[in-house]
Amino acid sequence: EYTLPEEMEITLTVYSALGEQISVLESGSRRAGQHKVEFAAPTAIPSGGYFYELKTPKGNAQGRMLLAK
Repeated sequence: EYTLPEEMEITLTVYSALGEQISVLESGSRRAGQHKVEFAAPTAIPSGGYFYELKTPKGNAQGRMLLAK
């Protein structure tokens, strides 16, 4: 989940622990407010730790997540 203070362009990307891009979950203009995104992991990637990055014109935010299949 993420919250935007105003409408803006975003890119939400998932990376492996080695920094390889796994998936772009969202990209484009999003309205102000709270947004919820579900990560439908490709079957080829294993359970484990992954990183996400939310890029906006106002700055970037990163975090960690655990994928359990």
